[in-house]
This record gives sequence, C-alpha cells and structure tokens, in this order.
Amino acid sequence: MGNIAGTNSVYVSPVNGQQNVLTVNRSQSAASSIKLFILITAYAMEKAGTINLNDSYTLTASDKVGGTGVIQNMADGTKLTYRDILRHMIVDSDNTGANIMIDKLGGFDPINAKIKSLGDTGTKLKRMMMDTDALDNGIDNMTSARDMGTTLKRLYNHQLVSKKADSEMLSILVANNDHDKLPQNLPSTAKVYNKTGEYDDYGIQNDAAIIENTHGAFVVVVLSENGHRDEQISAMNQLGEQLYQTILEK
Repeated sequence: MGNIAGTNSVYVSPVNGQQNVLTVNRSQSAASSIKLFILITAYAMEKAGTINLNDSYTLTASDKVGGTGVIQNMADGTKLTYRDILRHMIVDSDNTGANIMIDKLGGFDPINAKIKSLGDTGTKLKRMMMDTDALDNGIDNMTSARDMGTTLKRLYNHQLVSKKADSEMLSILVANNDHDKLPQNLPSTAKVYNKTGEYDDYGIQNDAAIIENTHGAFVVVVLSENGHRDEQISAMNQLGEQLYQTILEK
C-alpha cells in the first residue's frame, strides 16, 4: 500500500492476540465504513432495552437519498423492520437505511457516545449519508485503521455487545455483497466478514475485514484516501491475497 498514491493506513492482527502491524494510523475519511458503528450502536441500544429492532418503519419519499443501496428504489409506504434496515445498511451499503437508523438511534450524539465508550478515539459520525453540503464545508465522518481493526477483533470474539448480538452482527457482515477489494483474490474456502467504504470523487477506498478459514482468522483494515481507484483496489486485492497465503495457508 505504501507504493501507491494518497494516504494509506493499514492494520493487521490475528483475532486471538495483541500483536499487530499498524502503518500510518490516523483519523481519515470513513465513507460507508462508518456504518459499522451505526450497526453496533443499534444492537447495543436493543440490549439496553432502548429500542426494539423488530419494530417496523414505514418508508417515506423524504427518507430516500442516492448513492448505494436498494431502499431508495422501494415504494413509499413500504414497511421494514429496523433489523431489515440494518441488514440493507451493511449488505448493500444502503445510504437511505443508514440515515433512517441515525434518526432512530437519536442522532449523532448517542452513536458518538457509543464509539467513545469503545475507546475508538479516531472515529466520529459528523454528517448524514449523501450530505454533500456538509462535505463541501469540510465536515466528514472519520475513522482510523486501528479503531476499525480493534472493533472487529472484539466483535469476532463476542466481546462487543453480547454473544447473541455479536453473532447476529457477524451474520450480517458475512453476507456483505462487496468483496471487490481485500477478499477479491481469495479462494472459495475463505470466509469473509467485511464492510467497505468508497467515495470516488474524493479518492477514497476503504475495506475492513475479518478473514477466516479452518486454520484461523485475522483482521485487516485498509483506509485509502486521495488516491486513484484502480490502483487502490489492485493493491488491496494483492494485499488480501498475500496476507491470506502468509497467515492462513498451511
């Protein structure tokens, strides 16, 4: 990753140890990677009894925003449970779903409070999805490779919300549709739990993944900004493949 344009942060660690490799750790643009923290907050609030994710929400025209996702194409009046919305938010990186969930959870403050409680000092939710006015004014959602990496490790080890909640969140991450970056060149025997983020207009390509096979599992996070899309994705393809071969192929 150090040989390509832009700022590139990388975190790699086994899931069962404290050792890690961390390069250029800094708070940088999260893009859709921030949705991982919205997901965690929702499950934490359900555990606390503040919300019920089985409650239903009725979609309105004013909810819909562009970019990634399928909810924007659903008919006004469609009913979805919040659990369904969270799944779309991760599996399809649904922007409309993310905004609905931010409102349901009480706005930025409760989500940022949860992020702070995790010790993730480089991560903050500052804008809604597709709020280009905020971006134009320099307001963006931020995260760091270390924050995403350590959070995924805790999730994999069921040390984040609860065993039940963590298992359900992992079942959502494993269904993610976007395997074009770190997992692209992995064999079919690899199991991947990941959340990507991208914003081509700003040169952003992110991927945070737990990669597993019968020999074990490791976490790898790449945050890349101010770069060139094809170069970034090619480098991630190669990094994921080489890490898999080095760590998990015996």
